[in-house]
Amino acid sequence: MSTSGVGERVKTFFVGHRGTGKTALLRRLQDYFPETPCFDLDQQIEQREKQRISEIFKTYGEKRFREIEKAVLEEISQKHSCFFCSVGAGYRGDFPKDSKVIWVMRPSDKQGRVFLTRPRLKGEKTPLEEYRSLFESRETYYRRVATDFYEMVEGFVFPNEIEKSIFSNHICDLEACVTVSGKDFYSFYEKRKAWGIKFFEFRSCDYSVEDLQKALEVFPKDKVLLSFRGVKEEAQGLFPWVQKEQLFFYWPLEWGKPLGNPSILSLHEGGTDSLDLFSRYESKDIIFKWAPYICSWEELQRGFAWQQEDPMRRSFLPRSSDGRWEWARLYLSSRQSLNFIREGRGSHPDQPSLFSWMAFSKRKSFAAILGDPIFHSLTPAEQFSFFSKRKKAVYRIQLSSEELSQNILNFLREIGLTHAAVTSPLKKKMLKFCDHPSSEVLRFQSLNTLFLKEKVWGHNTDYRGLLEFLKPLLEEEHVIVWGGGGVLNMIKEILPQAFFYSSRKGHLREFSQTGKASFSKIRVLTDLNELSDPSLPVVGSLIWATPYRQFPFCRPQKIFDLNYSENAPGKEMALVVGSQYVSGLSFFKLQAEAQRDFWAQF
Repeated sequence: MSTSGVGERVKTFFVGHRGTGKTALLRRLQDYFPETPCFDLDQQIEQREKQRISEIFKTYGEKRFREIEKAVLEEISQKHSCFFCSVGAGYRGDFPKDSKVIWVMRPSDKQGRVFLTRPRLKGEKTPLEEYRSLFESRETYYRRVATDFYEMVEGFVFPNEIEKSIFSNHICDLEACVTVSGKDFYSFYEKRKAWGIKFFEFRSCDYSVEDLQKALEVFPKDKVLLSFRGVKEEAQGLFPWVQKEQLFFYWPLEWGKPLGNPSILSLHEGGTDSLDLFSRYESKDIIFKWAPYICSWEELQRGFAWQQEDPMRRSFLPRSSDGRWEWARLYLSSRQSLNFIREGRGSHPDQPSLFSWMAFSKRKSFAAILGDPIFHSLTPAEQFSFFSKRKKAVYRIQLSSEELSQNILNFLREIGLTHAAVTSPLKKKMLKFCDHPSSEVLRFQSLNTLFLKEKVWGHNTDYRGLLEFLKPLLEEEHVIVWGGGGVLNMIKEILPQAFFYSSRKGHLREFSQTGKASFSKIRVLTDLNELSDPSLPVVGSLIWATPYRQFPFCRPQKIFDLNYSENAPGKEMALVVGSQYVSGLSFFKLQAEAQRDFWAQF
């Protein structure tokens, strides 16, 4: 993404889903570019109408709100020639023709978010059902109106030089390929011509000969790479022209023997057995691109081994349905000649975003968050400054309990893993791979922090974080702990008076003070709508310590959630039953600070 809008004196609007972070982005832009006005459309509406958005919805309905929204946007556009302005997720109007519309997105957009303070549009649905019911129609609108894209990495909510460089268009030396989209070739190239792009990829399924001829009037020929895609017979019709123009092109070996002399041979299908197809062309001066779907760690390791046999000529670009191998592509970025970055939703999810590429590529060693799921993890952002000073990347590495093995840890350590944060479901199982556990690890039989060299040192910082997070409950008598997992023993030590319930069965755990408990069992609900039952018993504080959507049949006055994700089940419950909600974000930051203290010893 490139705005180059500050220098161009243009009107720049931001669209995107609820909770993506458009307003927070505006605050950072005000910090980067104090001379450029920034407007949050919702805030402007509240100032103009002297009412909160929720009150306008309640009093006048959504239709009237949209009319006001459109009018305020027009007022801003008429008064100012250059500005940044974020609009609400539900805005469906038009934008001035002389403006730029940037779709702001995050990887977690698809997962849904729960909002405690924003107006509900469809009260008959659960919070997540409401978000997801609007998701596709909003995506369609954003895709239609957007002139550019900006994908943020989870947790980078603080001012940073990478983001400032992106919005200033001071980007260089990327040494990656980008896939061209649309047919406004001049604008596309002008934004990216100084980025240090290795190749601009044109896919044969998207462009005709006439289109490509126009593109060559803009793009330097030695930067154009034609990728043969789509229907073989149609793509082959382009070949005589490609050969005449002497373009770089790559040929998919799935189509059989290549035409002419391709610069790159590619394979996107088949397992490691298909690599034999490459061996027939080893004697030629050709780059080999292998971009298969990788379904296991064993396949990933074979791909790494294949690439390292000839790193200058072989490029391994693993794919998945959910982007779990983005870290591998970032790791390989300085170790192979062909790499791609992603812009917008159109490219493969394993391709790194521009921000990720600038933050985490071309590093010799790395730290990681290990666990499953980790797509929402804030660890890469939280620990970014600490590891940047040590010239290390911080990756999200999805690793399930079933996948975790000595072989995989050895592989990660061999390729450069030196530090790791460990999350569910690995905190207990990781113990057997730890050579030097700290006293906290031995005490609680759980770890969340690793340092890896010849041996593995392990520590647990959760206790330090929990002690501070749960301080308001130290004197409270009737605290319910729902779940527990890897922190159960710690909560027992901090709050011995609490009542501990299994979140799966609802049974009171046997070590609880059964004589004082109000319930020997709490009914477990999987349907959030059942929490509207007026007979729900009111209880005091509840500590939510489970990742599952299994709700207790009660109405807590307060919910202390150990989870900080924006679609956390505990947050859903708090909204539905009216509980005061305390997010686990402060707990996360406290234990993350303790992790840095541990790592700094080495």
